[in-house]
Amino acid sequence: MKYKLLVADFDDTTVDDSLIIPIQVKDSIHQYVKSGGIFTFCTGRMTESIIKYARELDLKGEIMGYQGAEVADIETGKVLFQNSIPEEIALYICEYIDKTGEYYQLYDSGNFYVEKDCPQARDYERFTGIKMNVTNMYLSHFVKTNHVNPLKIMLRIDPKESEKYLKDYNFLFGKLVNVNTSKKHLIEIVDKRVDKGTAVRDLCGRLRISREETVCIGDSLSDVPMIEFAGLGVCVDNGLEIAKKAASLIVPSCNQGGLSYLINNYCI
Repeated sequence: MKYKLLVADFDDTTVDDSLIIPIQVKDSIHQYVKSGGIFTFCTGRMTESIIKYARELDLKGEIMGYQGAEVADIETGKVLFQNSIPEEIALYICEYIDKTGEYYQLYDSGNFYVEKDCPQARDYERFTGIKMNVTNMYLSHFVKTNHVNPLKIMLRIDPKESEKYLKDYNFLFGKLVNVNTSKKHLIEIVDKRVDKGTAVRDLCGRLRISREETVCIGDSLSDVPMIEFAGLGVCVDNGLEIAKKAASLIVPSCNQGGLSYLINNYCI
């Protein structure tokens, strides 16, 4: 087997627009694993939100959430590694966002926090199946009072302003944290040490698999580091142009079973 490890993003890559893993994709993943390959996810989602899908696919081993900031065992749910944003940096960023009045969420392992119950938080509950934690205070105050080292900070923005927000937040905080996006209406902030490429590289080290034996597939800016790292870097046709430019292979869109196409034609 040329490619021993296949790492996939989840939203807009593995699932279709209805947030369902298509039958042909499930079948191809099962066939790849049956043939001796290792399949897993590296996603911006909370680990708790994604691990149920991995279990439905009968996957074993490690899974990477929060863009690689957290690694957990699929079968037990035990957290194996974490790289959090230091409290003082998180406080600095949260104080700035609180002054702007933007809606945002704060994450630690297994929880997401919001200042108050609101439609955006309820949408996220429905999307992930994870209940919100309402702080009833500015999130900067919550960080300071509870000495929180968050795994991720996420803003929900006007998608038309995505490039502006990325530029502004990288200018303000880019030397302290990694600022990127997985969808045009989201700005995601993780620890400076965290990106999907680093997460996959570290996984390869633990599995003793070379990058040349690794395939990574994604669709967005946050996927670029792992697409560039992999021996075969792949982007789905619905992906952003920056992800397509990083990839050496473009496959059909997530709605057309692009992951299945990749596995059937290049990995088995």
